[in-house]
Amino acid sequence: MLTPEGLKPGWLMPFGHAPRYCVGAMLALSEMKTFLALLLRGYDFACDADTTWAPGALGKVPRNGLPMQISRKV
Repeated sequence: MLTPEGLKPGWLMPFGHAPRYCVGAMLALSEMKTFLALLLRGYDFACDADTTWAPGALGKVPRNGLPMQISRKV
């Protein structure tokens, strides 16, 4: 894992940039949002309340791996 000091400019460009920007980027983002909405509608998520957080490359990250219980809604 890279430290924030070791990151290069433009390291996170999943769809490219400028003239090489992905043609299907908007469709992919729409599909991801739809999938996430369907997932959240059909399942319940419960996280461990004793999670401790540490600074990471993209914000705070859980130190214990964030144990989660997922159950299907009935």
